[in-house]
Amino acid sequence: MNVLFATTGAYLPQCLGGSEWSTHYLCLGLLAAGDNVGLICHLHNSGWLAVTNRIKRRITGKKFPIDHRMGYPVFRGWGPRNGVYDAAKSINADAIVIVGTAPDPCELAREARRTGLPVFYQIRDIEFSKHGNGLGNLDGVKYIANSAFTSDVFFREFGIRPDVVLPPVQRSHCQVPKPGNKVLLINPAPMKGGELALALAERRPNIPFVFQESWSGNSLLFDLKKRAIAAGNIEWRRPTFDIREAYSEARILLAPSQLQEAWGRVATEAHFSGIPVIASDCGGLSQAVGPGGILLSPDAPISDWLAALDRMWNDESEWRRLSQRALEYSTREEIDPNYQTTTFRKIIQDSIARY
Repeated sequence: MNVLFATTGAYLPQCLGGSEWSTHYLCLGLLAAGDNVGLICHLHNSGWLAVTNRIKRRITGKKFPIDHRMGYPVFRGWGPRNGVYDAAKSINADAIVIVGTAPDPCELAREARRTGLPVFYQIRDIEFSKHGNGLGNLDGVKYIANSAFTSDVFFREFGIRPDVVLPPVQRSHCQVPKPGNKVLLINPAPMKGGELALALAERRPNIPFVFQESWSGNSLLFDLKKRAIAAGNIEWRRPTFDIREAYSEARILLAPSQLQEAWGRVATEAHFSGIPVIASDCGGLSQAVGPGGILLSPDAPISDWLAALDRMWNDESEWRRLSQRALEYSTREEIDPNYQTTTFRKIIQDSIARY
């Protein structure tokens, strides 16, 4: 089976968000199962990858030159809608999977349908207005949600019940030998709870924090970064390709998101190393954390968040209890990448057989 993934956004290693890693691990799973994969994406103009892409474009005349640095062909260029047909033809695709994240993946899905191939739409968030027009009316497209929560919300909105495949996480790519001695926040954007995390750090100057960026050039973080550095106990880190660098120093993961998160892959990543989580009780994030941490209402008063932090930071027996529960929770079948890949493949293969 040959599968083309398509996204309107940039991809690894230019963009290091959860959606990109989830797609990558799924691609690796399909490759391990004997399938062939490819991906078409947007190209950022900066960096060495962009330079080599421009050189390839001049030499080959192709608008979406291929690179293999992720272990499979990635077609990078501007306006992936304009290249999806040629990319699908290049890998002899049997199906196209749309990565349903902004900007406007609905138009990309419609373009993919013009290839005549089966098209699948992965719903990665519940901010449906950002997907473009007609999300619930993509003719002939099969939907796959990244959590039961996402599937439920989509059903209430559009009357369609998507299948569910949780975002794959490779244990070996994020597990560290032992927890560290800092409080870690991944992606300190305001919508992810950056302001709340900063308030906690300012009120607990004796606790060291790490704020790990997920992507460069996020203008929303400019003011927050200045204030975080001024706090004195916050280390601000640029994006990293190896997230183990961040988890190696984490004793606690902080995930105080202010969104209705579709899922919470950072919780799964932390749990693999026995790192408990303090998180917002919202959307799919609640399921991702489960018993491996403490859940609070996103709008709970700062005193409640401070109490949870103090409890986990100062009480060694409580931390050990939650750490053990995090490790146990990380062994459940639903987050096993092999299980997820098998489920995903069956959805694709069954649809192709009926196409």
